[in-house]
Amino acid sequence: MGRMMSAILRNRLTLRNPRNKKEICYDLVGCFPPDRPFLKLTPQNPEDLGTRFYLYTRNASEEVIEYGDERTSLVASDFRTDRMTRILVHGFKGSSKDRSAQYIVSNLLKLEDCNVILLDWSKGAQGQTYRVSAANTELVGRQLALLLLDLISLGANPSAIHLIGFSLGAHIAGFAGRSLLSRGIRLSRITGLDPASPLFREHLVAASIPALNDQDAALVDVVHTAGSILWTEGFGLLRNLGHVDFFPNGGQDQPGCTHVFASLIVSHLEGTVNSSAVCNHLRGFQLFLESIPSPKQDGCQFRAFPCASREHFRSGACFPMKCDINNGSCGIMGFSADKGIARGPLYLVTRDSPPFCGNHSQIIPSGVQLGQRARGFILALFKHGRERTHFRMAESIHENFYARQLAFSRKVWQYTRRHGFHRGDSGVQVAHSEDKRWTRTGLFQSIHHGRTQVLCCSVYLAVFTLSLVQACG
Repeated sequence: MGRMMSAILRNRLTLRNPRNKKEICYDLVGCFPPDRPFLKLTPQNPEDLGTRFYLYTRNASEEVIEYGDERTSLVASDFRTDRMTRILVHGFKGSSKDRSAQYIVSNLLKLEDCNVILLDWSKGAQGQTYRVSAANTELVGRQLALLLLDLISLGANPSAIHLIGFSLGAHIAGFAGRSLLSRGIRLSRITGLDPASPLFREHLVAASIPALNDQDAALVDVVHTAGSILWTEGFGLLRNLGHVDFFPNGGQDQPGCTHVFASLIVSHLEGTVNSSAVCNHLRGFQLFLESIPSPKQDGCQFRAFPCASREHFRSGACFPMKCDINNGSCGIMGFSADKGIARGPLYLVTRDSPPFCGNHSQIIPSGVQLGQRARGFILALFKHGRERTHFRMAESIHENFYARQLAFSRKVWQYTRRHGFHRGDSGVQVAHSEDKRWTRTGLFQSIHHGRTQVLCCSVYLAVFTLSLVQACG
């Protein structure tokens, strides 16, 4: 009975209309549209791609499972239908052998007794150009859908299947969800980690490839870390794609990364990847990895709050005085995104290095008085022991000062809630605008007002007051 159901589902997946002369068709995965105006490519032959699926459980490691083998490999494996199934899909130039992918597998299995499947399409993802890899995403998505049909025919519940895709892998997950949805099967969740932008942007004059969207699963949560308004400047899509879209630090430039203008042109389309250029892009994957609960963690959650726009977020206009995931005033980015009820675009701040998660705070400047000779920029530095957080108030000391948000490490945040910032612990530094060297350091004088500390400073021909507000979790 199970094999008959599997065959019916597979046949429904490969049903097709009469062939267009320009269409290219393959066994099992079906036909693909003719060359798109800008893409000018169709997917590679599945035999050339060599897509593989590796199953990991608490009892077995790297078992090869396949679609199209009458479920023989699945039945012989340690796959169990009563477990949660999480499937990880890498992106451009990636592989299932990447250390970061293996870390996620390890952390998931420590957290729960589940089936973890790594989809390896490295031959298709490491083509000569990005265009070749992008053209392969729909085919690989259909291959994943065929495997999912086999899992479901064995008794796996679609509501217990979670796809996690990074970069191009996010769109592969979307294609898989779309294929199943057209057969009346809806997956529970797809997580897109900075879905790739080039060739997936709807506003291009040339036809683009369909991107991950909120119809592809019951819950589509998306993390944006390298989005851009101009398609030549970013690896990720900046527009809302899912039911809930998270924009850490505004979704564009991440703290600790160097922004590289036109990085897409020099990296993606020429087929080379520079680690400094993709730092923002990779941050989405790193944030998800850190969000997986672990006994070694301190319980920090990537809490995010709604905001009307990125401009409002950057100006501090949306800073939440109360952040509660139970009433929808905040959501949780990453692994536990399905635990929150908030939907739509959500924003948050992170630290510039691991651990990226911290407690939200806001600095509100007031009473700013500048001398005529003042120049440079103001950088607030908070430190306690080996822990430190630095925070640039403005690119230039003559810019308009407005509220800024930052994330403190848990140790600093817990310490300051009890004791506040004291002389010797923290200070304000002013950097010279020409040689970038520190010109002078001024120390905070801290006055408590509930959750607010008033920090009074006088540095380098500038006098101002900073109010530090810590958000309630």
